[in-house]
Amino acid sequence: MENILHPLWGGSIAIHDINHDGHPEIIGYGGEVFDASTGTRLNEGQTINELSYTPTLGDFDSDGIIEIIGTSNIYRWDSGTNRWVVKYPNIHSGVGIHHAFADFGKPKENGTFDFTTLDGIAEIVSCGNQNVNISTLSGETVFKQTIGDTGSAPCAIGDFEGDGLPEIATAFKDSYRIFDPRCRETDPECTDEGVLWAQKTQTASILYGGSSLFDFDGDGVTEAVYADACYTRIYDGRTGEVLFSSSHANPSWFGYPVIADVDNDESPEIVVGSSIVMSTCESPDPIHRGLHCSNDDDCLSRSCVDGLCRCHSDSECNRANPANGSRFDEYVCTDGITAADQAEGKVCRAKHDLKGSTASIRVLRDRLDRWTSSRNIWNQHTYSITNIHDNQTIPATSAWAQNFVTSGLNNFRQNAQGPRATGAAPDIKVYATENSCRISGSEISLGATICNRGTKMAASQMPVSFYLLHEDDSRERLCTAYTLVNLPDAACLDVSCHIAEETRDMIMHKPLLIIANDDDDDGRTTVECNEANNTADTVVHACSAY
Repeated sequence: MENILHPLWGGSIAIHDINHDGHPEIIGYGGEVFDASTGTRLNEGQTINELSYTPTLGDFDSDGIIEIIGTSNIYRWDSGTNRWVVKYPNIHSGVGIHHAFADFGKPKENGTFDFTTLDGIAEIVSCGNQNVNISTLSGETVFKQTIGDTGSAPCAIGDFEGDGLPEIATAFKDSYRIFDPRCRETDPECTDEGVLWAQKTQTASILYGGSSLFDFDGDGVTEAVYADACYTRIYDGRTGEVLFSSSHANPSWFGYPVIADVDNDESPEIVVGSSIVMSTCESPDPIHRGLHCSNDDDCLSRSCVDGLCRCHSDSECNRANPANGSRFDEYVCTDGITAADQAEGKVCRAKHDLKGSTASIRVLRDRLDRWTSSRNIWNQHTYSITNIHDNQTIPATSAWAQNFVTSGLNNFRQNAQGPRATGAAPDIKVYATENSCRISGSEISLGATICNRGTKMAASQMPVSFYLLHEDDSRERLCTAYTLVNLPDAACLDVSCHIAEETRDMIMHKPLLIIANDDDDDGRTTVECNEANNTADTVVHACSAY
């Protein structure tokens, strides 16, 4: 399967079962169609030059036959001839080079378009060449915004206001915007005509990097994730406030963040590729107010004021690395970006620390796993939730329930909520074992059992600390164990950590305290629904051989 794709630089592929035979095909960005099992070219000799670099396919008219979007025409797949043929000519989406689709409303009898009533029929979104455009399948342009800002990235579609209606997210060279066709200049919640909000970005070169969407807190309002040349950010869907920021390096080509539960711990992660530093980046992030919090326990500094973690030093912003004890160096303790924030003390803001060539894949997570659970699949650039089943099989087009006709999924490049309900959390209970101290050769270890009595899995690397209690009620940490695997609800796990020979002699016949989800430094690694059962005590009378 070498040298088989349309000879253009960049681009991506899509995977769909377009001929209804129960087996997927691979579609290239020139419309090339290959049998996924054998690599056989099905439409030999046919190349469509007007297709996007990221091929966008769907059953837009719900007739059971797949279509693909071009800059001027929509083509349908003819299984009899194994060819793409024009189905909808001159759809007027040709103002852009990236495409998406969703149900944005319905035409009115008076010739206008109702953006408040959905009809189960897809409209075509086009982004690029300084434009964002919505067209009907009949070729009517119902929304168009031209921005005096070069370029435009692939479109994502989601509900950023929680009203059940879709908006469009895309990036330009100097800004990231949410386009809402219902916005008017006079609307106080909107930034401009047709624009819900806009945030400053920085792009290094050609702008083809897209964004992904997810409802991280499960409140029905979509958040956007976009990585520009300097930072990966999560934006509040309603306002555009930066809720999270992390250092990034990328020339802003076709890569973009994806959101999935990559380690199956029932909490989502953000996967983003970093490349070469091609820009001079402001540091700290000029639009990141700081690490957000709900209470003091959310912060390493144990100080949350007005929704932001407050700090006195960088160490209060960066957690320790369980692998070697060193500290991650993601955030800096510095002044806030507003006078109101500065009045309450310093905050932890993202700093840019990627130097030189940093080609890598970074996996980002919430430090306390507070994000709602997500699906563990994101299979292609033009991802729409229903285009792949949870068991990783591809639906035949005739059986493909399109996002725009599936309740709650009228979106594009957004991942689905996972199996756990919003608010689900672990509940870790710790038990002292009968033989809390054991010897094997020259190694001496302290051990305990932890069980998850909650409603959500607890991720690996949870700390369990062992303390010696002194007569004055002070405590001295002896060692900290870390779980090596995820701990599902209704499951238990033994943990242990090593101590020195002199420590064994010191603890004999003395009271020990065991605390789960605690390492005496950065504290907990997850939010629990009950933290009153995280401790157990014991007395070591002897260390047993094992």
